[in-house]
Amino acid sequence: MDKKRLVLLLGLVLMLTGRLAAKNLNIGIDYNGYYSDNIFMNASAITDYVSQFHAGIDLSAKKFNFYLDADGGIYKDNPEFNTFNIEPGMAFLHHLNGRNAVRVTFGYAVLDYKELFSDFNYHGPKFQANLKIYTAGQFILEGGYDFESRGYPNYDSFDFLNHKAFLEISRFFKSQTTLRLQAGFNYRYYPHIVQNLDFGDDYNYFDNTKSQGKWMHKGPGPHSPSGTDQLIYGSMGIPNVYGTLSIVQGIGPRVGIAGEAELRKNFRGLDDADALIKNSYIIYPYNDDYLWDGTRFSLAVKIVLFKALGVEGAVSYADKNYPGVYVMDAGGNVVEPAVEREDSLLLYTLKLSKKIGKLDIFAGIRRRENTSTDDYFHYDMLTISAGIGYYFQGLK
Repeated sequence: MDKKRLVLLLGLVLMLTGRLAAKNLNIGIDYNGYYSDNIFMNASAITDYVSQFHAGIDLSAKKFNFYLDADGGIYKDNPEFNTFNIEPGMAFLHHLNGRNAVRVTFGYAVLDYKELFSDFNYHGPKFQANLKIYTAGQFILEGGYDFESRGYPNYDSFDFLNHKAFLEISRFFKSQTTLRLQAGFNYRYYPHIVQNLDFGDDYNYFDNTKSQGKWMHKGPGPHSPSGTDQLIYGSMGIPNVYGTLSIVQGIGPRVGIAGEAELRKNFRGLDDADALIKNSYIIYPYNDDYLWDGTRFSLAVKIVLFKALGVEGAVSYADKNYPGVYVMDAGGNVVEPAVEREDSLLLYTLKLSKKIGKLDIFAGIRRRENTSTDDYFHYDMLTISAGIGYYFQGLK
């Protein structure tokens, strides 16, 4: 609680400081509402309308930029998933010779879930450092390092440290073509994962009544035994490497086409990490770019029509393998013979956007078709969204 108060105090100081230097103050507020027929992207297929709010404020002072971002998510029919996220931070930008520059960013993120899912509440620092160099022959070289630390006060098995280092090279051609190649190394470290999960039938049981009891899985809840004497902990590091190749082609001033291919390889999975895997059936924290391997391909088109009306369409396909994550039954037990989870995802998106003065208006539709060796993640999803943003720059 003290850390939350500290974050809110930092935000208040930032806003008060902004009033004293309004000409360097930028403010953005936006709302995005969407209806989905499968808000949790699994076989339970629960529908809901979700309201997402965002407010951002930043104050520039020479080479420094101080910012505060706040986000909220409100579920109409599933309020136990309501969230609030706040992140204050500071960025430092230093120009070297020419356009070359170094950028360093510090932040501190706090996320709060409501009620039953408070075990997913976290807080922790973030750090980013980037170097961008413009070379002769229309090349750009960029390298960077990202670090994030998360602490989960109510379920410390989720605690982790993220490290990412990458190197990227871009080449621009007079034909409006851009080639970009990025290679990187990720490393996630879990310092204390619970190894012993046998606490009886009353421990951490989640009954998804909205799906008529079809899916019932063990997961986090208000009776998590985090910190008790009988727990046995272990640590785990998960490294992976990845590479992406993208091609962007401009066609006149109003049309752009982009294609990308990605290959990702994990060197270790979540074997012997039951405290993480069992919780995957509610909110699966491992489903990110640190813990899967496979391939992903995408194609996108952007067109600017009359009166600056923007249209964006994209399609992507991914084959994902989750090393060490095995197919489970409805009770959260591994099905024998053990088979690792593998997914294939088709994703289609269409977005319309229009800028009117300081207003940004947008609407979109998204379709996901996911097939999986685990029936719980074999699903379809359709999402329809619309929103509006209002942005101020250099208030006087």
